[in-house]
Amino acid sequence: MSPPAPGDCICGGGPELVRQLALPITLPDAADFDSYRAVTAAGGEALSLLPRLPPASLAYLWGGAGTGKTHLVMACCRRTDAGLYLPLAALRERSPTEVLGDLDRLEVLALDEFDAVAGDPQWELALFHLHNRLLAGGGRMVIAARASPRALAFGLPDLRSRLLAGYGFGLSPYTDDQLLDILRFRAGRLGLNLGIDAARYLLHRMPRELDPLIGLLHKLDRAALADQRQLTIPFIKRTMTEVHGPQATQAHPLGPAEPGAAPVSCSAGTDSHAWSAQLSTKPS
Repeated sequence: MSPPAPGDCICGGGPELVRQLALPITLPDAADFDSYRAVTAAGGEALSLLPRLPPASLAYLWGGAGTGKTHLVMACCRRTDAGLYLPLAALRERSPTEVLGDLDRLEVLALDEFDAVAGDPQWELALFHLHNRLLAGGGRMVIAARASPRALAFGLPDLRSRLLAGYGFGLSPYTDDQLLDILRFRAGRLGLNLGIDAARYLLHRMPRELDPLIGLLHKLDRAALADQRQLTIPFIKRTMTEVHGPQATQAHPLGPAEPGAAPVSCSAGTDSHAWSAQLSTKPS
């Protein structure tokens, strides 16, 4: 799931806080824990911990595009009436004081695209102080970024140390088999019976990214409902041609859509999953 369009902020409740920021409130229907399919070890650990994240704690998820980190941080907000989601890449040109002021009353603050403000002294200092105030009041901070805290170019060492003190989950890019699993799972959530051959047909004609795959799945759902049809390969081929043109049915090059997007290890000689497992043993 991609971050929303620039300027969008998502709140699981707490509309007063969002009105203060003068930002719209939208929360995708699929942004919940039930619709997240854990097909990796770190994803399973995150799915186990995040719904019961202890008060006054922080969780940090990192990985390349399409690894499920945005889905998970949005899901954290959906479970409370005082949660706020902020995509920092869309907000970094604004004053951090304006964006982050008075957020220490939240139960959950989800910060996506955290790496967008790494290296900005004003943002780093504001986030450091907000972290301290939020957790002192029993709140939870959930962060998503492209790289681990050790790999980001922070100018404020104290902020990095706060991030490293939390729960950490490094999410790896999905294999084709894992994407097939997720695709069929999400189809089932829509009430669709997507056979393995039909799922492979989709996967081999789309970029290896969840967002376009799930987007196409929703289009197929609407078309199948309108025509009262099953998701057969001929029906999928016809629908893809109508939506995207004849080129849509041509085989897509194999391999990840974004080479090199694997999560960066949190330290030399320590892989991301090891850090996740270590931190997930914290008492709740």
